[in-house]
Amino acid sequence: MELPKRKRTRLKNFDYSQNGAYFVTVCTHKRQKLFGAYSKEGLLHLPNRPDLIIKKWLHEIENKFVNVTLDYYVVMPEHLHLILLITQEENKHTLMDIMNWFKTMTTNDYIKNVKEMKFPKFEEHFWQRSFFEHIIRNEKELQEKRVYIKNNPLKPYEQDF
Repeated sequence: MELPKRKRTRLKNFDYSQNGAYFVTVCTHKRQKLFGAYSKEGLLHLPNRPDLIIKKWLHEIENKFVNVTLDYYVVMPEHLHLILLITQEENKHTLMDIMNWFKTMTTNDYIKNVKEMKFPKFEEHFWQRSFFEHIIRNEKELQEKRVYIKNNPLKPYEQDF
C-alpha cells in the first residue's frame, strides 16, 4: 500500500541557511493546550509555568546558533509564533536545523517536568511533526509580522466574546 504524499511546505531550491528573516509557527501535537488557557484577562498560566521552558529555549537559540537572532515571539496555549533573523554568510545551519534543535530541547525539558509531576502529560507527541515558515522579504512585511504576533493573543478573546 502506498502512503499518501505529504504536501511540501518549503520553497523548492531555496537555501534556508542564507541571511534573512523567517516567520515561524510551531504547534503542539493535536493542538493540545499545554501552555495555558484564555479568559477575559488574557492568557492564564498553568501551574509551574510550562510556557517558561518554551521562552527559556527560545532565548537559548541565540547561544547555540551565534548567527541567529530571536527578533520577536509570542507563546500561545497550543502554539507559538516567532521571527528569527539569520545574519552571517558563513552559516552552516538551516532554519530546519534550528527548529529541530529547539523542538528537541523543549520536548526533553517538558518530559523531565512531567516525570517530576510539575507539568501535565501530553498525548503521543509534544510538537506537531513539522512547522510553518514564511520567508520575510522586506521591512514592511517584517513590521506586519511583528504586529500580527503582538496582536495574536487578542484573537481568542475577540472570537469567544
